[in-house]
Amino acid sequence: MDTELPPTLWVFGFDYYNPWSDVPHSTFHLLDAIIIITNFVLMFLQGPAQQIGELLILLRLWRLVKLLGGVATGVENLNRDITLKLERCERDLADKHRELEETRQQLAVLQRKVDATQA
Repeated sequence: MDTELPPTLWVFGFDYYNPWSDVPHSTFHLLDAIIIITNFVLMFLQGPAQQIGELLILLRLWRLVKLLGGVATGVENLNRDITLKLERCERDLADKHRELEETRQQLAVLQRKVDATQA
């Protein structure tokens, strides 16, 4: 069998491939395992069966493309969250700058009053 199935089965157990378990995407893991095993068996056959094996390789590549698309979507969502946090921080910083300027003006007024009382 392919080298990824035995370690996965050993580490995660049968629930990793059980569509009725609580494991996320277990149906896709089962489908992938079926494709891997079928591909492994068809690898030793000749003729039309070998062509079916090549088709299964394309199906595995398609799954890889979908996986990369999911990763890209996840990164896009993460980037959107970070952008929203950055915009919120920039608004907070602008508010703090305004507060600081108001405080400086109040300080200047108080300083003038102190100077006037000392003169």
